[in-house]
Order: sequence, then structure tokens, then C-alpha cells
Amino acid sequence: MLPVVSFTMLPTAMVVSVSRKNGLAWDAVISCEMIGVYKAEPEAYATAARWLALEPSQILMVACHNFDLNGAHRAGFRTAFVRRPLEWGPEGPPDPNPNLPYDFVEDDFEGLVRSVTSRSSEIAPAPRASSQSSGATQVR
Repeated sequence: MLPVVSFTMLPTAMVVSVSRKNGLAWDAVISCEMIGVYKAEPEAYATAARWLALEPSQILMVACHNFDLNGAHRAGFRTAFVRRPLEWGPEGPPDPNPNLPYDFVEDDFEGLVRSVTSRSSEIAPAPRASSQSSGATQVR
């Protein structure tokens, strides 16, 4: 099974609280609040990859926001755009369609699971060697 990490701009306490209330179990939570730099700054993605002891190309960033996926793409992450038309209410999201050729484009998370599972040998992460101790738990 591939590790699942919440990499978010939301405050850490909020992510933990909402995740508990909704029964979501993450292998790790990385908030930009922890890093001190926010997405889509390259340093945010580089720090997340370093804390996970992974090369950026071993990480699949999943989002419904082009700005976030574009930043992840520029940082060397693999990318998955999942349409979430109701996230912004009845008017819909400001950017409902992908604006780059992402690795995956799906209409829902079930479709993403099918697509990623069918290609998991291509994206299964292997930890990178690191001489630095980041203090973060390594996800395998």
C-alpha cells in the first residue's frame, strides 16, 4: 500500500481535528504552517519531500487546484488533478479544469484509486538515502 500524507496549507490543529472527526487516517500530516513557507513556493515542496525522505519524483501530489499542482509539478512531483465541482459551492471552483498535462486527471477519488493502483509499480516510492536528520517520521 502506498503511504498517504496530507500536505496542506491549513493549520495543523485543524487538519488533525477534521481528520479525526471524519475517520481519516494519514501516514503523516505536513502543514505549511510547520514548514514556515506556503505552497506554491518551491521550498514548501522540497521540504515536504526531504521530511518524507523521498525524491520529489516519488511523490504524487493530488489536488483540485491548478496553482498547487503547478507548484508541485515545477518541484518535480508527479501530479493528479481530481475534479471536485462542489468544493466551492454551487458556483463551482474558479479553475475546474487542469491547465497542465498532469500524470492523472480524474472526476473522482475512486477513479484516481483505480488509475493509481493500475500504475502503482511506476510510482511506488523507495526511500532515499539521507545524511541529514530532519526529525520527521520516515514514511515507507
